[in-house]
Amino acid sequence: MTPKPLSNQVVVVHLSDIHFGDGHRFSPDHTPSGEPAQETVPDLLQSLTADLDTFGQSFDSVLVTITGDLTVKASDNEFGMAQRFLDGLAGRTIFGKVLQKRDIFVVPGNHDVRYDQSSPELFWQGYYNFYSSCYRGAPGRELAAANVERFCRVHNRASESGYIVLELSTCHHNYKNTPDLQRGFIDQVDISALKTRLMEISEEDAKKSVKIALLHHHPVLIPAFAEPGRNYDAVINSGLLLNLLNDFGFQLILHGHKHNPHAFLYDATCGWHKNSNAPMLIVAGGSAGSSDLPEGGGNTYNLINVRHNYESQISRIQVVTRGLNNRDQHNRTLPRPEWTWKTIKQIDRTLEQFVASTSHSSDYRKFDNQQDGEREILRKAEYDRLRQNMPVVEVVPSLKPGQEFEARMKIVGHPHRTQLPNKVVWSAGCKFAVSTCLREKDNEFKNTFSYFGPMLIQVSMTFDDETECHSYVYAHTKTKAIDSV
Repeated sequence: MTPKPLSNQVVVVHLSDIHFGDGHRFSPDHTPSGEPAQETVPDLLQSLTADLDTFGQSFDSVLVTITGDLTVKASDNEFGMAQRFLDGLAGRTIFGKVLQKRDIFVVPGNHDVRYDQSSPELFWQGYYNFYSSCYRGAPGRELAAANVERFCRVHNRASESGYIVLELSTCHHNYKNTPDLQRGFIDQVDISALKTRLMEISEEDAKKSVKIALLHHHPVLIPAFAEPGRNYDAVINSGLLLNLLNDFGFQLILHGHKHNPHAFLYDATCGWHKNSNAPMLIVAGGSAGSSDLPEGGGNTYNLINVRHNYESQISRIQVVTRGLNNRDQHNRTLPRPEWTWKTIKQIDRTLEQFVASTSHSSDYRKFDNQQDGEREILRKAEYDRLRQNMPVVEVVPSLKPGQEFEARMKIVGHPHRTQLPNKVVWSAGCKFAVSTCLREKDNEFKNTFSYFGPMLIQVSMTFDDETECHSYVYAHTKTKAIDSV
């Protein structure tokens, strides 16, 4: 009988700040007269999909998120290029899944509004036409012209795809010649409406889903995002938004705006507040297509793999940042057909609610030499038997499809260790490959096993004098911790 899954896994292609228009990195070549060249060079769509095709992995749930600034001036021509890009993504096979338009999620950036217009209708006209044309006839994607500035929607795909996505606009007040031209803003009316929509989601869907919020501006101002003369330019009312997202168990917040790829855990807690939820991971997308980049930076996009174990309410998120490789070893620009993408950074974070360790049933007493001495002899003998080499294991959600957890094992030396094994063999029964680790390659003898149910892992250590000793560690199945205080 096939075991019942305890988790959902979602792969996210995160693009941001593509900036079709002037300064777009992948703009087509033109002849001296200004006409498009007959021989076209690879554009962003071709370059991106060629890179994604190199991975060769398959996942059941794949989505694309674009966190704003698809254009430079919000012109009809630029939005036309953006729509052709989205239309080209739809129908492509990415990570073994044929991408549909409903799998692509987009929010506006400050460059996607006509900030020189004074009326909300004209301010939003270009983005409204673009979004409506892209998603015409798609359920849940209708955008009413009368209230386009109230762009805030929840897409519940929990039952079919294992995720919930929030599309949120932070560009309501990016008017020209105002202090708010670059600054993000979310109205408290939107936050209250969002809370109402999130509360309509069933408890089961909320518990099981990978929950992702999309916005353009950065909700938290970190030092790398601070620019001279801009004062505080993060999202106004972001504190209310972050509290709400944390209350509803969002694991991932994606944004753009600064063209500067970053990822960090947000777990700020106030001493006056009682909440103790798991932290959230905030990921900035960098820029996939602009030539206007921070000093020393390049074009990037993110591949994000999320595994949410809903039995334990623990999530693991791996963020792989892919950078455009468009220069040779002498730092000279390469011809466009030779441009490739490569991994420039990878992080791996586990999100888990902290619960204070308490015990109400233990009977504590002072150590007694007579009563406890024999057990102490046995404890010290185990140190000596293993020559102070102690096997340890950490359990996190697995990113391997079809498995639930990953056991990360290694050998840790006690402070009095004088001998290292020359070889360590890890084994966990007939369903797992036997792994041999050699001292000259890794003096911690690290290894991993992905597994569905709990298991006892055996470690066999061989020393230079050919002595072999065995020990065991238990890789358990995590369940949600309950604070009994």
